[in-house]
Amino acid sequence: MKIEPFEGGRVRVTLKQSEMTALGLSYEELLLGGEGLQKALGALLWQLQEKTGLHGVGQRVLIEATLGESGGCELVLSGLHEPSRYRIKEGQLVPRLFWFAGLPQLVQGCKAVFTHMSHRIYRSSLYYRGGYILSVTPIDGPRAGAAQLLGEFGGYLGRGELLEELVCEHAKSIRCGDAIDAVSRYL
Repeated sequence: MKIEPFEGGRVRVTLKQSEMTALGLSYEELLLGGEGLQKALGALLWQLQEKTGLHGVGQRVLIEATLGESGGCELVLSGLHEPSRYRIKEGQLVPRLFWFAGLPQLVQGCKAVFTHMSHRIYRSSLYYRGGYILSVTPIDGPRAGAAQLLGEFGGYLGRGELLEELVCEHAKSIRCGDAIDAVSRYL
């Protein structure tokens, strides 16, 4: 196996026929895909990570395959990168989700936040699925006082855009964008 890394997170891998067989790769698998191809490429990516330090974890990796002259093949992998040495900081605008069993707890929590820190809320949305789910995006990031205040009235479900999207997909949307303001004013 000949490995040639070059700029832009790309690597050219030249395999002989015997190396393709050892990996479980065949021309049919390269053309049609399947479980065998996934296992073979997983093993190949593991070897590349050990030899070059580059990996494709969490990214899409484009693989271009061409037939080799002596029955092997040449693969060019794009989208590989070096592992990050630094922790990525959480963005400021991260939604936090809370669950309220009943309307009285929801109204109390919303009124408390509206009274004390409505100016610190970027966005809030309300959903219903067996209870009320309030998504709050505070502008003060991890030190979110609004999140601590809401925790006194409801249960904390978690944080993040993926969780919010999951709730949005599976729960009935009641109010998007300004739920805390609307609940505080009208209830």
